[in-house]
Amino acid sequence: MVGRQNIVDWNAGISVSLPYQLNFAFDLHNFWRARNSDALYNPGGAIVRAGNPGSMKRVGSEIDLTLKSSINRHLLVAGGYSHFFPGAFIRESGSPNGIHFAYLMIQTTF
Repeated sequence: MVGRQNIVDWNAGISVSLPYQLNFAFDLHNFWRARNSDALYNPGGAIVRAGNPGSMKRVGSEIDLTLKSSINRHLLVAGGYSHFFPGAFIRESGSPNGIHFAYLMIQTTF
């Protein structure tokens, strides 16, 4: 949910290989604005929240859960769930609601 412009992302994760060519991953991201005056951008580069001098830097945290399976050498299926927990900057600059995001993806390779 957070674009990578003027952002610091401290992250950690773990990935586990399971039977039947399944892979499970858990990632935790902690987002901070690089400077107090930086705006917050979405992945497309549009401003989501304008930067305010003197305001908090902590944007928030996000957890990502992903499950992938290689069906064969040409087909990959993946699904995931993410939740964004708003930080001080989000709470002081507008709606402090968290964001839930789920997806299902099919990738083919030729």
